[in-house]
Amino acid sequence: AICWVVAGIFIASSLPDLRHVSILSQVWGIAAAYAKKERSKEPKNNWEIPKSEVSSGTEFSAKGEQSSGSYRTQSTPEADQKPNEENEPSKPSAKSSKAGTDPDGQAIPPTLHGLLKQWFTSPPPETSSTAARSSRSAPRDDLTARSQAAKGGPRVEGTKVDAPVNAKALARRPAADLALRLGWSGHTQILARNIPAATLEKATALGMKVDSSRDIGVLGYSVTRLSIPQSMNIFQAMAALQQAAPDTALYANQQYRLHPQSNDDGASARPSPEAAKPTGGCSPEHCYGATAIGWQDHLRICARDLKIGIIDTGIDGSHPALSHDPERINYGTIGPEKRVAGNDLHGTGVLALLAGDPRSSTPGLIPRAKFYVADIFFADENGQPVSTTLHLLEALDWMNRLQVEIINLSLSGPKDDLVQMAIAKMSRTRTEDGEARSGTIFVSAAGNGGPGAPPSYPAAYAEVVAVTAVGRNLNGYRRANQGDYIDIAAPGVDIWTALPQGRQGFQTGTSFATPYVTAVVASLYRTLPIGVRTKGDILQRIPVRDLGAPGPDR
Repeated sequence: AICWVVAGIFIASSLPDLRHVSILSQVWGIAAAYAKKERSKEPKNNWEIPKSEVSSGTEFSAKGEQSSGSYRTQSTPEADQKPNEENEPSKPSAKSSKAGTDPDGQAIPPTLHGLLKQWFTSPPPETSSTAARSSRSAPRDDLTARSQAAKGGPRVEGTKVDAPVNAKALARRPAADLALRLGWSGHTQILARNIPAATLEKATALGMKVDSSRDIGVLGYSVTRLSIPQSMNIFQAMAALQQAAPDTALYANQQYRLHPQSNDDGASARPSPEAAKPTGGCSPEHCYGATAIGWQDHLRICARDLKIGIIDTGIDGSHPALSHDPERINYGTIGPEKRVAGNDLHGTGVLALLAGDPRSSTPGLIPRAKFYVADIFFADENGQPVSTTLHLLEALDWMNRLQVEIINLSLSGPKDDLVQMAIAKMSRTRTEDGEARSGTIFVSAAGNGGPGAPPSYPAAYAEVVAVTAVGRNLNGYRRANQGDYIDIAAPGVDIWTALPQGRQGFQTGTSFATPYVTAVVASLYRTLPIGVRTKGDILQRIPVRDLGAPGPDR
């Protein structure tokens, strides 16, 4: 019995939280039942194990619920399952493990192996959220531009296909809890790489709809987006399609959000009470960020005509700080027609820190650069800004075609294989048309999730410069993410910048620290030979001040 319990503790410690207690109770029940069986063969003792201590092998699992951008779990009587790493579909269990009897007729709970097998293979609960999943087709994607340089390449539209859904015939592969942990909760779209026509027919036969197909040049292959039927979750759909077409690479169309903005007291970021029409000039009290990094005005010329990409929300191009030289700001929207009303607060503030008119009250650090702004965010069902893997890939591909040299990112999502591959390829020095081309430098906000938050992507990719925030006194921003992936800090608390509708005010967050690092990288970029314009080379040449304890910080 002791060995059983020790083994259970070891196994449970490696499983998702809230399962520990259930696993241990099952293991204890197994141990108690076997101990009782052995005692029944011996003379009666003065003690008996109460029947209540013998587990009956009740099924267990957890179901995830989304709440305010984070996830919590609660017990349900149904079982979830994890996928194996090879994405091979598991066969549905013929029957669930239930208490059996030994040769002496004693009731024995299922073995630990049986319990774990049941946990991985039992079908999912039919939840109201599953039944209520929207059946609308994904909206059509468009790329528009405000200048000739901002226009994207040709697009290949997929064909809308309607097919009956036979959910009962699908191989069940539920893993709601694991889906939450991977950031896949609620996803209803699959991305397939170079999917052949025969596989498309199989997908439509399973009830999936072909939304679109895109040639992603930076990846070197096409990516097809498939919407899954209401009766399936993302893992069920991927398992069924992988079983039908084992040679096709499949990915979830991940969701990306803006980093939550907040004031240092934790309140949601809003235009400052001091927000007002620009009056010209910026006082040191407001524009302390440039002074904190030792910025000099003559550094602006170092980034003249350098191509800077910004992947963010929309912008207010009519703002006095941004309308002084419209030829230098190329803007394009990537995503469905359903846009977020007023979704230009974040992008306007970020862009103004780089491109703002030097004569305005929100001057930019490198206004003589050329800027390529990709608005990839649109409204989700709650009206909140959201983007996806495919839209981010299209933005990266657009900037790769334009040979953008530095890209500023202020968004957050889970680890995403397709995006990681695109960033890795763009970061390498390569030869194009017989000429050497430096890799693109990526600078990304580290996130505002707090010290206990998981790594934020794309900032956590090895090729990306991850930026955290400090305040006026150079203390760390208390709501910033922490982790070994953080590379550098810059001012990001109470940053004075442009706001929509011609206003200005304070903004806080790692998103508003990132432009300072982007500007410094831009000022150094051309001082390096083509072969050494990489993240590592740039970071070695940035003059820094060691804050806090000596050495790297988290």
